[in-house]
Amino acid sequence: MSALPMFRLRVRQVDQSCIFDLTGPNGQEISATIKYPEQLTELYQNWQLLYRRRYELQSRARVSSKGGSGTPRSYDWDRELRIAETTLLNEFSHWLGQADLLLIRETIQWEADAAIKQVKHGKTAIPSHVDVLIECSPTTLARFPWESWKLIPKDAPTETVRIARTCTPSIPATYSRFRQGKIRILAILAAAPDLNHSLDQAALLSLAPRAEIKFIRCQEILSTLKRGSHIAELKQQVAKAIADEQGWDIFIFSGHSDEEVITGGKLELAPQVTLSISEIEPQLQIAKEQGLQLAIFNSCSGLHIAESLIRLGLPQVVVMRERIQDEVAHKFLQQFCHSLNGYNDVCTAVLRACQYFAPENISYPSAHLVPSLFRHPDPKLNLFRLEPSSLKRIWQQWRPSRWEAIAISTISVLSLMVPVQELLMDVRYWSQAIYRQTTKQFPATTSPSVTLLQIDQASIDRRGIDAYKIKPMSRAYLGELVERLQQLQVKVIGIDYLLDASTNEDYVLAKAMQSAIQQQTLFVMASWQNDAGQKMRTASTLAKSNLVLHGDVGITGWDIMLPSQIGCQEECPFAYQLALAYQLQKIHPSSQFSGDFMSDLQNRINAQLEAAENTKQIGDLQKQVNLPLGLKSVIDFSLPPQRVFHSQPAWDLLERPLEDAKSKDLRQQVVIIASGGYDQADDNFPMPLAMHHWQSAKKQAGINQEKLQSQILPGGVLHAYTVHHLLTNHNLLQIPTIFFVGVAAIAGKGLQRIIRNQSTARQRRSLALILGATLAYGLGGLQTYVSLAIILPWFLPSVVVWFYLCLVLKRKK
Repeated sequence: MSALPMFRLRVRQVDQSCIFDLTGPNGQEISATIKYPEQLTELYQNWQLLYRRRYELQSRARVSSKGGSGTPRSYDWDRELRIAETTLLNEFSHWLGQADLLLIRETIQWEADAAIKQVKHGKTAIPSHVDVLIECSPTTLARFPWESWKLIPKDAPTETVRIARTCTPSIPATYSRFRQGKIRILAILAAAPDLNHSLDQAALLSLAPRAEIKFIRCQEILSTLKRGSHIAELKQQVAKAIADEQGWDIFIFSGHSDEEVITGGKLELAPQVTLSISEIEPQLQIAKEQGLQLAIFNSCSGLHIAESLIRLGLPQVVVMRERIQDEVAHKFLQQFCHSLNGYNDVCTAVLRACQYFAPENISYPSAHLVPSLFRHPDPKLNLFRLEPSSLKRIWQQWRPSRWEAIAISTISVLSLMVPVQELLMDVRYWSQAIYRQTTKQFPATTSPSVTLLQIDQASIDRRGIDAYKIKPMSRAYLGELVERLQQLQVKVIGIDYLLDASTNEDYVLAKAMQSAIQQQTLFVMASWQNDAGQKMRTASTLAKSNLVLHGDVGITGWDIMLPSQIGCQEECPFAYQLALAYQLQKIHPSSQFSGDFMSDLQNRINAQLEAAENTKQIGDLQKQVNLPLGLKSVIDFSLPPQRVFHSQPAWDLLERPLEDAKSKDLRQQVVIIASGGYDQADDNFPMPLAMHHWQSAKKQAGINQEKLQSQILPGGVLHAYTVHHLLTNHNLLQIPTIFFVGVAAIAGKGLQRIIRNQSTARQRRSLALILGATLAYGLGGLQTYVSLAIILPWFLPSVVVWFYLCLVLKRKK
């Protein structure tokens, strides 16, 4: 059933008066009587005469047309016709604008205003149309251009009130379901040498992607028939095609036609071969029962044809009330089919085709007054339209409005901006740290396998290192640290200093490293790729490249730096190399390396992958590579630092006795020698809020140096976190926010569609539930982070959902 408001207006002429009876969509009835002006008939007849003379050449009305008027072609018929049209429309509008019809006009306009407000307030997605069906008696009244009646409210869209014709049917309508898949169209092209059917065919073929079209070309049929029997045979073939058992959705006739009261109108299939509507009533009735929805007569004088077909129970009929020029008929059908292809209903398609012939189009004066749509008065009948595919229909229902598209685009761009990502992640880390501490959900307590040996300002001061030896860091001091670690039998040492340049102290560090390497210590040295793309590695004066591993110390945000592919064909990240070396030394602490150290290490890794009992330790680590689709593993700052690594100042290592228990524990550790946050360090980063929280929890504020460090996050801390995550297989997965923005847009649109038609009270309950669901999703996201190590974005997706809901609330107000 159609949801659009529909009025039915009966106009009857009784003597010198006209009675207007309006029936509204809710059953209301209004009547008015006004005097009929005789000059209106004269003005119409004058307009009709000028119209026919303007278009008498190449018209589609040869069935009963009379000879030409003999008027010279040089006469300016266009000008005279426009004057006659303006005069007729002014008088017609004046007649319908009388005060006696005010209540009828206001009733229709009030309904139109209500329909517009419903759409504006988001109560319905149905276009704001009000349909008025006009039935005129006698036929002389039906000839007037009722479609030009200005019933549209002020400032309303042109198609708010749509006027069509109707009449009282003799047979009820058939409620046929729309055909699944392609519609079926039957096109009868009359044998008329003076008409150019190729243009009509081209217009119909524009529907071919969505329609199965069968052309009955009368000229071709006649060429195959014998003279004498051709008339009956041609009529029989046309009638048989109309009653095809598969049925039709659209029937169209293109050719000559004319009015005839007794037979309901007649069609010229060929010269001297006419077919009346009464002759094919049985076939039309069969076609209607089998789903015929629309009949189009792109021919002249179809008023009686339309009325007879509506009386037969056909849902919709499109006709030309007057004679129609061949070129105008082509243009109408072209515009009509174009509008149908845009998934408009037949009423809108006729209106827009008429708008094409509006008065400003000087080539076709008065052509816009001729086409009419006749509709069956049953309000349960839907207007014919082409149905889009399922996917397209879904898109039409779910596609964002202009403001929705702007909002989604803006939020999507924000979600891709690095500063916004960093800000949101910083707040998320902080909230997760508080959540962990509140719920006491920490990983099982184990002693960290990583020690961060920090050269902080206190270490520099205690050692008395000169300022010019801080950057680059004194090789002699690094050598002392390495020597101390070698004395403690530490097997994996990472030096987070780029030692690419030679200094006069290199021999001290070189000697300490050589001694440690001889005791099977694995060194991972910092490397860096400069702006020119060149790899910067440890100077050869310190250690030969085949005796140490190199790891790229580059860091992107808070990401876990992983190789781009298995096997580290390019240089591995620094922390990844440390974790790999630690696992290898843990499995075979007495391994001997010879020849090309890097090549030999890689061979040992491959050998471990092949050994079933040892695959897991190294194999799992080696398989960790960068993820596709923007997914990435990130550092988990919600874990307190003391659960991730041991932190020890460099001065403490040198001053603490070798026999001390803390010193002895270093033998089983990965030791990273790194800066401790002094001013000249190159790898100082802003401290995340979560780390501030953990510092505050340990009450580490209060000392000036601690306050200074509380504002700085040394790069060594990031490497320590990364090594811990790799060794413990703690993979915190961050899903790109842009994915969830898209999901939130779909969810927001769906919720919007649900609540916009609800009452105010029910909307409030729905919004309260959605608010609770938003908070529950946020809380669930906190727990998912802890339990599944997955970061589900919350803030921007929630903004998207509530933007959609706020649009509904705004329209409601």
